[in-house]
Amino acid sequence: MSRYPPLTQEQDSRVTKLVDLLQETYLPLPPQLQELQRLTPLAEEQKASTSHNPVRQYCYCFLISREWDLQKAFEMMQLTVRYRAEHRLDGQRVFPCAISCKGWDQEAIRKALAKGEGTEESLQPRPTDQRLDRLCAGIAPFFSYGFHKWDKFGQPVLYMMIGTVDEPGLLESLRHMANVGQSAEAVLWEVVLHILAVGESLQMYQQLQYSAGALKVDAADGLIRSATIVIDLKGLTYKMLWKPALDLFMNTLREIFKYYPQCMYQILIVNSPAMVMFAYKIVRGVLPPGVQQKVHIANEADTPEALKKWLDEDCLPDFYGGTCHCDGGCIHGFDPTKKEKTVTATETTDSASTAAHDEDERNGTVRPEFVETEDITLKAGYHHKRVFPLKNREKAVWEFVSSNARNVTFAKYFVPEANAKEVNWAKAQTSKLEPFLVSKASLSEGSDEYTAAADGVIVLVWDNRQSWFTAKHLQMKVFKNDN
Repeated sequence: MSRYPPLTQEQDSRVTKLVDLLQETYLPLPPQLQELQRLTPLAEEQKASTSHNPVRQYCYCFLISREWDLQKAFEMMQLTVRYRAEHRLDGQRVFPCAISCKGWDQEAIRKALAKGEGTEESLQPRPTDQRLDRLCAGIAPFFSYGFHKWDKFGQPVLYMMIGTVDEPGLLESLRHMANVGQSAEAVLWEVVLHILAVGESLQMYQQLQYSAGALKVDAADGLIRSATIVIDLKGLTYKMLWKPALDLFMNTLREIFKYYPQCMYQILIVNSPAMVMFAYKIVRGVLPPGVQQKVHIANEADTPEALKKWLDEDCLPDFYGGTCHCDGGCIHGFDPTKKEKTVTATETTDSASTAAHDEDERNGTVRPEFVETEDITLKAGYHHKRVFPLKNREKAVWEFVSSNARNVTFAKYFVPEANAKEVNWAKAQTSKLEPFLVSKASLSEGSDEYTAAADGVIVLVWDNRQSWFTAKHLQMKVFKNDN
């Protein structure tokens, strides 16, 4: 059960060669590696050890992920370093995190990892009223997941309750939370990046605790740099093998394996129904060969024993036969006795943001961060109309994009209050609005706002009546804002 099998002479030589390439290419070293070095004091006798030396272990992970192909491992390293820099993944504030994370004092983690950083910003908690928090809150009613304690090697354990996922609800929620022009897959990836960041931080904290003698686990064979994944399939049916959901899952896995080397130690698939091998054959192709070897599948009867092989009972939730009873449940929002989710969309949303949202609704306006993205299909010969009464200096704001860059005719009209009083806006023909036209153009996308100079009504129209056969698909956000 060693996490670091003995290396052959050739493998050890390739680690050394990749270290040389790393040091020749990056001066200074990549920020992620600098952080690992800062948090991993190295004894003299450990410098030559691949599993204990943070630089050698960093290179080892890329080689393992690319089947010991030196060139492919170096290419992955370059891709990862570039990606982390472009998305500012290093040095970000993670705690308090936006997902379920039980078994740790998050404030203690934050202080331990920030110690010695020296910058005022790095010492501050993560703001909890961000888009990330709203995304995680929006997903919570449809999918339960989260970190809960650690395995016998001290590695954090991420639980994913796949068997109770409401797939249509999840996809619909992702689409509504998308920015205009953004896919559901890209929205989920924002959340996955946070999950991965939490996992990396927990791994570094676990290593600090082990090095200090405060964590009694079997980690003598090397650094704690991976997580164990538990995928619970209880409740999974053939009906849930829905192509849009499978595509979402598989594409997310591809992205993880593209940028995150050796981030998973074991993947324990538990409470597996008899038909799961069919599902596994579908997704197995996206897993690198090394990852396929990490997958262990257990049926419902064998699940407690299978988990206890890797986790001590005091770290195992009681519904798996362990002795842990976390306040509020070991996985936030998951009740093993119910099929329905026990979390509502507002439960994990910052209370100040929710209160502000409620106040805006009472005033008839909406803050941009609370506006859902709409998917509109404009059939050939039809149009889509939005109408907003505006007071002096109030604004109507819009953003839209047409799929495949197909143009639609977009027009905006402003009708003064005196002219708008007798209009039935549900039946009003746009031809009657021409005297009040502000602008009209053929566009595939647009983003703008209109500020009323007097009381009146603004009418926004997306028109596909010039097309005889082709429907147009639009993503849009449209709202009224008095700020």
